[in-house]
Amino acid sequence: MFENLTKKELYAILTGVFTACLIISNVIAGKTFDFFSFALPCGVVIFPVIYIVNDVLTEVYGYERARNVILLGFLMNLIS
Repeated sequence: MFENLTKKELYAILTGVFTACLIISNVIAGKTFDFFSFALPCGVVIFPVIYIVNDVLTEVYGYERARNVILLGFLMNLIS
């Protein structure tokens, strides 16, 4: 599926997924769901995706580019 993408295109996709998931997890963090007898915020469902994407960005593109994506996500959270 991703074999025809260039490294720049994949970086753009991962950046979009990271920022979108970060904003969504912060928006739905106020809602809760019951998991057996525990009440958990809905943000815990999507937050692992953020961690995995960030780890892939760091491993493939390096610390500096991953840090830029994190700062972009922070800025997008401020805007939203």
